[in-house]
Amino acid sequence: MKMENSRELFQKCEEHFGQSRLTKCRAMEWVLVTDLGKFKEDLSFLKDRCQFNLLLDICGVDNLNKKEENPSGKRFEINYHILNLEEHVRIRVKVYLEDSESLPSITPLWKGAEWFEREVWDMYGILFNGRPKERILTHHEFRGHPLRKDFDIKKRIPLSSPLALAPQDTRKLKGLPEDGHWLNIDPSHPITKGALRVMVNLEGEKIKDVLLEIGYLHRGFEKLCEGLNYNQIIPYTDRLNYCSAALNNIGWCKAVEELMEIEISERAKALRMVFGELARVIDHLISLGTMAEDLGAPTGLWFFMELRERISKLFTSYCGGSFNPSLTRVGGMSHDLPLGWVNDCLNTVKSVEHSMDDLSKMFSQLPWWMDKTRVCPIEARDAIEWGFTGPCLRACGINYDLRKVSPYYYYGDVEFEVPLGSKGDVYDKYLVRMEEIRQSLKIITQVLDYLPVGRLNIVDGVSLPDKSEVYKDKKALDKYRTLIRDGVKVKPGEIYSAIEGANGELGFYIQSDGGNTPYRVKVRPPCFPLFQSFSEIVKGNYLSDAYATLVSLNIVPGELDR
Repeated sequence: MKMENSRELFQKCEEHFGQSRLTKCRAMEWVLVTDLGKFKEDLSFLKDRCQFNLLLDICGVDNLNKKEENPSGKRFEINYHILNLEEHVRIRVKVYLEDSESLPSITPLWKGAEWFEREVWDMYGILFNGRPKERILTHHEFRGHPLRKDFDIKKRIPLSSPLALAPQDTRKLKGLPEDGHWLNIDPSHPITKGALRVMVNLEGEKIKDVLLEIGYLHRGFEKLCEGLNYNQIIPYTDRLNYCSAALNNIGWCKAVEELMEIEISERAKALRMVFGELARVIDHLISLGTMAEDLGAPTGLWFFMELRERISKLFTSYCGGSFNPSLTRVGGMSHDLPLGWVNDCLNTVKSVEHSMDDLSKMFSQLPWWMDKTRVCPIEARDAIEWGFTGPCLRACGINYDLRKVSPYYYYGDVEFEVPLGSKGDVYDKYLVRMEEIRQSLKIITQVLDYLPVGRLNIVDGVSLPDKSEVYKDKKALDKYRTLIRDGVKVKPGEIYSAIEGANGELGFYIQSDGGNTPYRVKVRPPCFPLFQSFSEIVKGNYLSDAYATLVSLNIVPGELDR
């Protein structure tokens, strides 16, 4: 039924835009090419008439090194990734422009576009009408735009003061009433110290205004990718959401493999599902543990962290490390399971399931816990406008999970439920994550019960030959050396590929020029739109509610800043 509806939707869009501008790049993914004159009209039609209601990402590209391949002949292109939640169809809207041209801001259509537009200006210098020039990932005294192809990455930019107040903060502070009182806050989790800046303006205990600053961990992931081959990028993906690094590994390799149009082995798919769900459980345990600590139950942190340690041992026994595993490779996995690992995993899953029941009794029905967490509700319409995905969107009652609506690997063959909330408050986010842990453990058990046998990596010329072959066969040795030295070559093209990350849709947009390094990589981080909404969510609420809300959003600075 969904497929029939998507065909009708495509025909409706094709009649409006014309065949020359609208194409299908994949079954449920379309590309629309527009220009500055039709840009705002086209996006309004997509949202108002075709229900493309969730803005996922805005991505800039500098075509300086491939202008001859660009049909428009213009230097820059901006890609808008938009999702129809009802039909699960995605559309990539492309617009080309020169350095001297600017784009209309789309914040009247999607209020979550603000930070994405600021990022495009920060990285590329593309102006949006009606939007001031405000840095977001680089320091406000930074000069230049680092993702331009002609930017000198060796250039050093001295700062007048390491703690200078950003100009946009100064303007806001000057406009406040005289009785306003500013307080600098952040959650008590040690990882976030110095990584986020949250300032609240208080009237008594109530919040009047909020200032947010990010970019303190900006490490230039997307710029680094332009000089690394596709397998060398995998360890850098570990550092995005470091609480569930394996999901980053899986999402990256899946995107590259789809761009290369290769199919990995059944065993590799199953193992990616197992490790992906284990990583999801770890991420949720960390989120729930820090929530317990920040809301006044520090012993709860140690209960959740003890469960995390049980699962972390499974990663350590597989690849030698639990925090930055780098366990995938383009074409499959880094290596196969050690002897006895499946039994250890199943036993761990059973013990964690039993402990989750005890933790649910400890927290879920306690009056003081419910009083502290039934705060700051979010309406489903607002969550969509901001670009929410993952547990925070499902806590608002929106039944959207990529593993269900667009199944990849064997998610369409396993049985699991998608937990939903109703109000979107902190308590609903807590309940959704608790239940998602149980559902992930259920998926792991089903996959391991029917774990496929056979070769792990079977793609010739992409995956490294087995060491047993390398020691005996000179041709295998030559292939091994070539892949290590040069990496895999990816045909020219582009793709946006996404998986269901622990915090929501984790997407990778890749453009290839046919070499062994990507021309452009853009990460769609789930935390980016979540944190952007924080100011609106907590205004008018109490200071204690702000702490609870911030930790329930589960903001990971490494993924936020990239």
